[in-house]
Amino acid sequence: MTYLNAKLGPTNEYPWVGQMAIFTATVPAPVVGYFSDIYGRRNFILAGSVLAFIGLIVSANVSTIPRLYGACAITGMGAAMHQLAIPALCEMVPRRSRPFAIGSFAAALAPAAAFGPVTAASILIHYDWTVIFWIPFAINILAFILTFLFYHPMNQYVRYEGKTALQQLVNLDWAAAVLVVMGACLALLGVTFGLFQYPWDSPKTLGTLVAGLCMVIGTIPYGFIMRKKLTFAMFPNTIFAQYRQFTTFLFPILFCALVFNTTAVVWPQQVHLLYTQDSIIAGWYVSAAPLAGIFFSPMYGLIFQKFARFSRWILTFLVFTLTLLSACQATLSPTKASGSLAIVCLMGTVYSGIVVGMTSYMQLVPHRWLGTAFQFDVFLRVIGSSAAGFVYSVILTNKLTELLPTDVAVPLAEAGVDPTVIPQVIQALMAGIRTSPALAALKPEQIGLAAMGLQKAFISSFRIIYYATIALGVPCIAFVAFSKSFDNLLTGEVEVRLVEGLHIYPETDTGDGPVVAEGGPWL
Repeated sequence: MTYLNAKLGPTNEYPWVGQMAIFTATVPAPVVGYFSDIYGRRNFILAGSVLAFIGLIVSANVSTIPRLYGACAITGMGAAMHQLAIPALCEMVPRRSRPFAIGSFAAALAPAAAFGPVTAASILIHYDWTVIFWIPFAINILAFILTFLFYHPMNQYVRYEGKTALQQLVNLDWAAAVLVVMGACLALLGVTFGLFQYPWDSPKTLGTLVAGLCMVIGTIPYGFIMRKKLTFAMFPNTIFAQYRQFTTFLFPILFCALVFNTTAVVWPQQVHLLYTQDSIIAGWYVSAAPLAGIFFSPMYGLIFQKFARFSRWILTFLVFTLTLLSACQATLSPTKASGSLAIVCLMGTVYSGIVVGMTSYMQLVPHRWLGTAFQFDVFLRVIGSSAAGFVYSVILTNKLTELLPTDVAVPLAEAGVDPTVIPQVIQALMAGIRTSPALAALKPEQIGLAAMGLQKAFISSFRIIYYATIALGVPCIAFVAFSKSFDNLLTGEVEVRLVEGLHIYPETDTGDGPVVAEGGPWL
């Protein structure tokens, strides 16, 4: 992004480019899943490819950063629809095979998770920056062609008896959709304000963040109240009636993402400050967690299938282990990366099992809620990741404000450094600006003293963050332990059949699809 900012900018708002894609891939996700449960997934997946390659071709031809915002927003909307590939896969395999199918799908993402950042960095070094967008553009064209020709689900549409398509559209749960979309939009906007634009205690940051979270959380009591009053309720009664196998996991999905994302928020800073300034080596360090965990996903899927009657206890053990490993990061060494790297790799391995297990729960819901459930799963994990950026940044800022005067400023003043220059020295060291005039005026031993103090302050701050994850992990352990294993849900039922082979316009609607009785809830 700094490279693109230099090419197309410069502007201080360039981090919004990445946030735009996250925004538009996350905010509408539950509503997209809800619509796909009613109108089928094929058209949404095809539309996702169209939106993605429009966004990517525009991205490759923009001349300013603001135009790149809009292009990435379009690409993110395509990603929101592509996420339906998981429920599309799950509904075409027997329910008893879904954990392994989910684990295998996760493993198929390994090349992107492991090598995507390194590939992008190499492209920037050896080729034109537009190649970064042309490669996924070509992949989306291929995805559209393969989906159009080979993915033809039978009887995928839900009809409302005695109603036209427009009347059915009017009867959807629009209030829940507005709560989710507006709430997520405000919450993510608040996080983005705090990370890139305003202080965390700014009314603009806190106001949007708190209002958004209240709206998102408000969807649960709203759904409970309206579950029997609306024909197409976004949250069906089954979800609340069998809450130990579905609803109970909404909290752990969110908070486990918070715990794991110390590897995404704190770990990169830890690597840069304590272990290496080489961007390529640092990139491999940062990729360690997803790289270590993603290859274990199919194995976790088989374990959850084989020992389904113990699934809640397996998940309880994994959540406990993730919390313990995160707390163990507080023992980090400022000189040796091996111990911390091993813990990060173990966290990635454990979290991949948590994702497979919890996604399996959310994909063993009644078929009527399959797309909505998965998109809520993704939605909560992204909200958790964004919240991690908020929470850990606030803790880090507050602790550094407290520690920098005693660990850096006082030793420098005692070593004879002019007190009026000390703030510029600290700023230059934190930003890695070695050519700063403030540093040039210092003796080598004074710079070494400042670097040691800065390192000490950051280590203490990192430890506070890692210990704080215990408070997030313990409630998750309790929620998962309270849940119910899903062995009774692993049946041989296949919920959607395909027209096999290559076809352009096959007959997929035989009239045997679900029909909702007029005035009755969609059970």
